[in-house]
Amino acid sequence: MARVLLVEDNADVLDARRDVFEAAGHTVIAARNANEALAAAPVEHVVMDLRIPTAAEGRHLLRALRERDPFANIIVLSGWLADLIGYPEESLATSKLQKPASSSLLLSLIRCLAVLAVLHSWVAARAQAPPDVLAHSPILERRANAVGTESDRPLLLYAERLRDAAGAPYLQFTVIFSNEDGGTSTEALMARWGRTTDIEHVYRVWLGPDGRRICSEIQTTNHKDVPFTGPFEGDRPRLAVITDNNMVGPGGTGREEIRLPPYLVDLAGAARESVMDRHPHLYRIAAEELKREGKSELIGDPRSYLYLEAEIANDTTRLAARARLRNGSRWFTSNKGRFDWAIERSGFVRTTIPLPPRTPPEAVAEIGFDCLAGKDTRPGGACRVTQVTRAFFLDGSYVPGANRFARRLDAVIPAGESHTWKFALK
Repeated sequence: MARVLLVEDNADVLDARRDVFEAAGHTVIAARNANEALAAAPVEHVVMDLRIPTAAEGRHLLRALRERDPFANIIVLSGWLADLIGYPEESLATSKLQKPASSSLLLSLIRCLAVLAVLHSWVAARAQAPPDVLAHSPILERRANAVGTESDRPLLLYAERLRDAAGAPYLQFTVIFSNEDGGTSTEALMARWGRTTDIEHVYRVWLGPDGRRICSEIQTTNHKDVPFTGPFEGDRPRLAVITDNNMVGPGGTGREEIRLPPYLVDLAGAARESVMDRHPHLYRIAAEELKREGKSELIGDPRSYLYLEAEIANDTTRLAARARLRNGSRWFTSNKGRFDWAIERSGFVRTTIPLPPRTPPEAVAEIGFDCLAGKDTRPGGACRVTQVTRAFFLDGSYVPGANRFARRLDAVIPAGESHTWKFALK
């Protein structure tokens, strides 16, 4: 559901409307005047009375809200629409309704606007993607056992410009799926990857100076990259999802197809999970799937986790994160004491630390990292934590909150040891 700002100077109307919107699952911020409305955090939707208490003040608030939140849907209610029609501020309202307007009508309008916002983002992606990215973006066919369901649905496609070991440039296309029914467990996904979605590169293509395809490959069963020779639709590969952990093979199955617009991203200084932060509705969709499929019982509420992103390097070691709350001695760990749930890769990574429900960010007193040694750890093996780049919680609507900490650490942690930093997340 969405975050909705209700602006109404009639306390009884405000309370009644808030109850209806919250019962529908929305997170509501209530404001009785312009000052309270502008003091609220940015939201996806605003429902505002125009006369608060005068139409002139309402038009001024509409302009201020639009300047602050360029992409918010602002629904203006008025018993006298002539107070808005013909004024410069009329164009700033997403929709205007004559009072009285029922709460059920407003809820329906918000649902429609939310769908339109997603469609607009797809159109914008197509408009912004370079021609070669659009021309070679894959067409996906749903997995046979997922057709007709919302399980493991492809949600977003992004592309990167990369270079191989020989320095040759190529395009890599990656899909964010709502979850995976096979492979990594949900608990391990949160510990090792900091998410419950499944993010898989599906297609790579090398292009010549003339823009024509030289060769291409896909990621198929057992995470193997193999050459791909078709089928194609023009230059676009047709790929079918063929495993429960969302690996792909040649398409042409005739199953439900997904044509996602590609977003071109640069992840040189960030984890790939940062793409989700730019499209925060993905967190909510993933959480809803966990509930439908009974997986939320395994990890609890994703909003009760501290999300961390860091730049690290492992040397035959694995890394886990930890956090301690104020007025407590217990350390909460990302891997829950399991070596196989610690992070073994290097680079920019995400992880999450499960905390007690409704833990506020200011309750975190220390965070740290454990460098774990396994049977293959070499003598002198160590973990390097260069920097922490992100530390956040999800809000009530599953939207990533403010970055609470970013700091360069340059810490080298010998295998078998831990390193902690005493600070409150700000």
